[in-house]
Amino acid sequence: VCPYHWWAYRLDGSLKSTPPAATPKERKDQLGLQRVPGVDTFAGMVFLNQMPNPPPLADTLGDLPQKLMRYDLDHLEFSGVKDYEIKGDWKLIAENFVDFYHINAVHPELAKFSRVDDHQPY
Repeated sequence: VCPYHWWAYRLDGSLKSTPPAATPKERKDQLGLQRVPGVDTFAGMVFLNQMPNPPPLADTLGDLPQKLMRYDLDHLEFSGVKDYEIKGDWKLIAENFVDFYHINAVHPELAKFSRVDDHQPY
């Protein structure tokens, strides 16, 4: 049950109940959860592909599972949370960590041994 809206669903996704007078009984059959064809898991994470006919996640991952096998990702345990208050644009901060194209201009010493062409897209 959603504690905010009070809508409840059965395990098969069908709508079980709503607050009184929120939904006419004749409409409840039409308001169940919709199946999403592209839901799969990898390394304890849930991946969602909203394409109508998505390829299998394994095909999309390519050789990534083999490259990460040594980390035993299926047995990771939550260890804690660290919050940072950054006075800046969060998109710029996030992009900085995934964008290797800035290395040559901003980190010339790092670029001597961590070339852009050495990095994989994942």
